[in-house]
Amino acid sequence: MNIPDIVLMLCDTCNAWVVGGAAAPNAKAIKDWDVIVPPRFWEEAKMVIPLDSKLNSFRGHKFTTEEGVNIDLWMSYPDKYLLNTYEKFLWNPAKAIRISIDRAAHH
Repeated sequence: MNIPDIVLMLCDTCNAWVVGGAAAPNAKAIKDWDVIVPPRFWEEAKMVIPLDSKLNSFRGHKFTTEEGVNIDLWMSYPDKYLLNTYEKFLWNPAKAIRISIDRAAHH
């Protein structure tokens, strides 16, 4: 899997996390990258957002990089994101950390 430079940069410098399908360990063909940034780093992360970006459903930004990579970028705490979705993974490829949640264990 080729990780886009912008994703690596956000994960490294802004403590961002990849979420959604791209965060799964067996992800293959990734059509877009969903990336959350903790509020503390949002001002820094916003500097990579193009002026012509669109608002996404999470009140963040959707854009395509010059390399043709589709990015959804929004502000969220990682724990809050996991508590409010059915996602199972958080991944920070720059720091080689993947968090997996076993939701079935809570039934």
